Amino acid sequence: MNYGNLIRAARKSRKWTLQQMADELHNLGVDIDTGNLSRIETNKQGASNEVLDGILRAFGISIDDLLSQAANLPSEANVTPGPDIKGYCPVISWVQAGEWSEIVDIYSPGVAEEWLPCPGPHSPNTFVLRVAGESMYDPSGQRSFKEGDLIFVDPERHANNGSLVVVRLEDHTEATFKQLVIEGGQKYLKALNPSWPNRIIPINGNATICGVVSYKVEVV
Repeated sequence: MNYGNLIRAARKSRKWTLQQMADELHNLGVDIDTGNLSRIETNKQGASNEVLDGILRAFGISIDDLLSQAANLPSEANVTPGPDIKGYCPVISWVQAGEWSEIVDIYSPGVAEEWLPCPGPHSPNTFVLRVAGESMYDPSGQRSFKEGDLIFVDPERHANNGSLVVVRLEDHTEATFKQLVIEGGQKYLKALNPSWPNRIIPINGNATICGVVSYKVEVV
């Protein structure tokens, strides 16, 4: 079940309106409006650590209590099942992604401003990126990523031919998102957008794979 649904169910069980919850959070020093709360409840945006902690404090419960309460709510609470959440992953920048192999050992909860629920199994070091640009957008392909979509990147997943990877290239401060192509012992990075200039570039020792994309969340 998605955590947004859990928050909504817990609010409904207390017979709070969104405005009442916003007021409770304001009293706790958390500045958020009803529009953002609604988007969190409908899983259209994630909640920062501060907001999620404030919501739990407003309810006077822990995250385990929230899960337990939601499991015991009657059907009329209007709770709908979502993906089987396997934990939360930090949303980071493309610069941080490029440095991930160096900072992963010191990365800890609280460093990221936003954490999102992951829809499936993943390693503890999995992170989330917001897709930037149109290089991976293929309107006619089965695999397509538009700007703003969210990708979950697992550094411990092995990259094979055809894998979608986040890569740091030498002399670049930011990571890049491409498809890995391995042919005849040579490795290439391929943009999925058929109209992208320099769509395929060869890589040798000038690239470090930071992780393999395991899940995608489309932004409507």
